[in-house]
This record gives sequence, structure tokens and C-alpha cells, in this order.
Amino acid sequence: MSRRGITYEQANEVLAESVTELRDFVHRAFEDAAPEAPGPHTLYDEVLNPYLRTVLDSSVAADEALQRIFDLVERLAASPDERVRDVVVATICPPLFGERGLHIAERYMGRATRRLLKLARKGTRF
Repeated sequence: MSRRGITYEQANEVLAESVTELRDFVHRAFEDAAPEAPGPHTLYDEVLNPYLRTVLDSSVAADEALQRIFDLVERLAASPDERVRDVVVATICPPLFGERGLHIAERYMGRATRRLLKLARKGTRF
């Protein structure tokens, strides 16, 4: 990672490192997409979003998993790279709208994530 934050080119790698239980799914997505690597929007939509919904819907205590997920989302949301922030606004936030788990998710969100969530709800860009 650069000292300035996560870059678009690093976003996929950071997912596998930050939410380790998704590592195999990330690697499988790369294998399935070969010879082209999936872009962050595709990877986060196909790998992170379903897992996030499962954790939010889980009746099991999922504090640790949600904390790791939203720690990563906060790092993405705070990135100086507009393309990385766009992954949060366009890919990670919209599936949460209307989800009963949104009120749970909001408890784990940092300042930058909350700001981008508001923008995503309005349909505006940063």
C-alpha cells in the first residue's frame, strides 16, 4: 500500500489481505476471469457484497467479521484515489440500501464511509 492510501490497482489485493476468509474466493475469481483480472467493482460486487449480506443477516455474533470488513471499507473510503472511493460509492454501498442490516452496518462505519454512504444515497459523486 502506498503511504497515501489504497490505490485502485491495490484494491483487489487488499480485499484478500483484510478479509482473510475471502482469500480463496478472491483467488478463484482471478482464476475464473483469467487471462484478465477482475476489476475492483466486479470483485467487490461478486465476493465482498454477498459475504457482507450473509454476515449482516447472520443470527450469529459477527462483530469481528463486520469490524474487519468495515475497517477495509473505511480504508477504501479514505483513499485519495477517486477510483477506489468510487468502488465504495457505486459497488459496496448501494446493496445496503433498504437492507435490514444497514442499521447494523452503520455501527461499524467510520467517518469516510458514512460520508460516501450519504453521497451514494443521493446518487451523487464526491
